Amino acid sequence: LPLVLAAVAVFTAFYYYARRGLDFFKKHDIPHIPPQPLFGNMASFVLRKDTIAGLVQKIYNSYTEAKYVGCYEFSNPIVILRDIDLIKSITIKNFETFIDHRSFANKNQDPLLGGMLFSLKGDEWKESRNQVSPTFTSSKLKAMFTLMSDVAVYFTDYLYRLPEKERELELKTLLTKFTNDLISTCVFGIAVNSIENPKNTLYVNGMKATNFSGTVQNLKFQLLRNWPSLAKLLDIKFVSSKLAKYFENLIVDNMNQRDANGIYRPDMLQYLMEASKKNKAERQLTTEDITSHAFSFFFGGYDTVASQACLIVHDLVEHPEAQERLQQEIDQVLEKTNGHVTYEEIIGMEYLDALLNESMRLHPAAIFLDRVCVKDFELPPALPGEKPFTLKKGMNVWIPVHAIQTDPKHFEDPDKFNPERFLQDGKRIASSGTFIPFGMGPRICIGNRFALLEIKILLFHLFARCNMVPCSRTNIPFKMAKGVLAITAANGFWLKVEPRKHVSSFVNNVAANGTCKT
Repeated sequence: LPLVLAAVAVFTAFYYYARRGLDFFKKHDIPHIPPQPLFGNMASFVLRKDTIAGLVQKIYNSYTEAKYVGCYEFSNPIVILRDIDLIKSITIKNFETFIDHRSFANKNQDPLLGGMLFSLKGDEWKESRNQVSPTFTSSKLKAMFTLMSDVAVYFTDYLYRLPEKERELELKTLLTKFTNDLISTCVFGIAVNSIENPKNTLYVNGMKATNFSGTVQNLKFQLLRNWPSLAKLLDIKFVSSKLAKYFENLIVDNMNQRDANGIYRPDMLQYLMEASKKNKAERQLTTEDITSHAFSFFFGGYDTVASQACLIVHDLVEHPEAQERLQQEIDQVLEKTNGHVTYEEIIGMEYLDALLNESMRLHPAAIFLDRVCVKDFELPPALPGEKPFTLKKGMNVWIPVHAIQTDPKHFEDPDKFNPERFLQDGKRIASSGTFIPFGMGPRICIGNRFALLEIKILLFHLFARCNMVPCSRTNIPFKMAKGVLAITAANGFWLKVEPRKHVSSFVNNVAANGTCKT
């Protein structure tokens, strides 16, 4: 009997805990979908019945006239913003009240991830952002253009030369090798060849450090985001101490070598080292700061850029007419430049830009963006005739990027892949607040121009040499994977590479003029 009573007591306590706070939006008359104990509104995602994009979209569409709706991320009440003017108010006009992200890394417990720009808060974020921003100027990106092109030419030439029996492949696996090698040279100043040597330490540790898809890593991420006190008690870190130490040593050793030998290289690490010496701010960048920022470029770009590139390639496989038009634009640039492709030519490619924008509209890297309210803030009524609602300090708001960008109120025929919309109406779309793949306001992704340039260079050299076509394992139409926090393909990005029959004669010049090294 005592055991039965104890079991009942434990179950009752657990049930009470699981339901705690799940009446928050009902008490405040905020439109919301009724939650379930323990899961809140996340059950269909956790149980892999729905994608995270599909779940957020259902909540977003549940009250189409509301300026915002309530959502429970497990027991944590989240306000999902629907009104574009309200989103602009929060991310721009009232930015100081919503300056922070909800991080999954604490600087005291996890100095490497906690020191990344994404994780920093308040004045510390402002100061670091101002110090790091000059790293991403047009002149700095232009200086890295050859480094990026070297990797892209080698990678795409490898695909072009694949034997027939190896041309059917899973693209994501290969593209993580490309992003690893490009970021390694552009950030750390280290040349690796993950195509020839997929077991190199940097690539292997990069996969481990940026893996969000495994069950264990997913649990870690959710614990760190939603129950940080429990994660701290259990000493849980997203990146293990051993991996963190590897990257710290890699970066610090590289810095010491450069200082000792007077080495200068036009890459991110060099620019951060210069910023630490030139910056006249009250608090200069320390070695620990530089290490965290350099790692953040790797952490943020390794998997994200590979996934985004896979998504646009998949779009072009589904839409061969768009692929052909892109190849025509590429061939024109090659002919115009005699194969000596420049930064300005890549940036000026209008159709390539429209393709990338349309793909990011349909498949943004972030399903939603978040902000933390750092002081009480009054929201207008969610629905006409209702009362205003005060967000309390510490509450979270989500900006549902994917749902906004696929809302028929903002985009005609929103599920259709149509790059023409950006060719015809790109400036209006960009200023409307309805196309926000990298965020909005001062906290917009600092590396967005670097990421876009990386993808554009890859696509240019890939489609200059190859056609990408469906194979028996290609998902057409595209099917999203369930149980992961980003948009990716169910069962992988399978397709077939075919060498173009009529490759521009100027492609060989690209390999011969110093932009390709093997």
